[in-house]
Amino acid sequence: MNVDYKPTALQLELRLKNTAAETTASESVAEIDTIKGVRTYADVLQGITDNMKTAIIMNVLETGEVDWYKHLGNVTFKLKQFHSFLTDDLITKYAIHHSVDTMPLSDKLLVMQYLYNGENTTLLDVEQKIKAHLDTKIMRAGSQSGILFMLDDNEKSTFKIFVQDAVDMSVWTELPSSDYGQFKPALSKYVVNVRNYNDIIGFMSPFKNNKIVFKTKKLTDKRNNKGAYCENAGKSDIITRLNEITGSSIYSEAKINQDIVVDGTKLSNIIFKNGLCVMMEILLRYYDEKKHLSQRWFFNPEEAILNRIAEIKK
Repeated sequence: MNVDYKPTALQLELRLKNTAAETTASESVAEIDTIKGVRTYADVLQGITDNMKTAIIMNVLETGEVDWYKHLGNVTFKLKQFHSFLTDDLITKYAIHHSVDTMPLSDKLLVMQYLYNGENTTLLDVEQKIKAHLDTKIMRAGSQSGILFMLDDNEKSTFKIFVQDAVDMSVWTELPSSDYGQFKPALSKYVVNVRNYNDIIGFMSPFKNNKIVFKTKKLTDKRNNKGAYCENAGKSDIITRLNEITGSSIYSEAKINQDIVVDGTKLSNIIFKNGLCVMMEILLRYYDEKKHLSQRWFFNPEEAILNRIAEIKK
């Protein structure tokens, strides 16, 4: 059974362009790219939109399901039940942040070309949320704008800076590493004193097959501790970590697998360990945004690189 239990949370349908308007050069190029089979911004946006639509449907999941957004749809009811401060809008926003953080570098650059070209003043709600997340990564050096992105072509945490062309704002060019010094003051906004970290943190990090994944790390662990890919942990260990994060015993095998009632209908709602990892990521993103206990709880890919999260200890 598929249950859409928050139908008004998202307005993600793509608006139709005014067909009477004059076709711009950039639109012509986009049309040609589509004909050639080249990936376009519209493809990227449609992918995000499709993922968000998946995330609002509660499906009966099979063992072995790995789709992050299907698991989000399966856990959203209990996320809100366990943590009343997590609203549909907040969960949607953090899901979009996850989507941006994990998309390939090539897709991120397509998004930058469109959302920052100076021409698109009317954006869809989903585009506004994407841009708001990217805005936090924009750096300034005099009149120049730049952005830091993690590379996704290897398992090492490396990055590059891309700068916006002063004339054609849709063009973002890779900055030679010899010129990084001009952005040194701006890069400092990413760096956080370890004294301000919570003992348990989450972060996005490269993994196998060029994937960027959610990892967690307990800074007080004495053993070699570079952070653990959440989905590789055992279910009971994930439950224990969730309770450590919340400082309570909200999570248990019995509670996460309780039936739920939606619109008067009793439904089975089994949560797998992948779903628990989704819950943990959403919760840590919330705590970090709200500066819970005046500490840092979550680091996006670029913050994780610059703060050397994999190596750091308390």
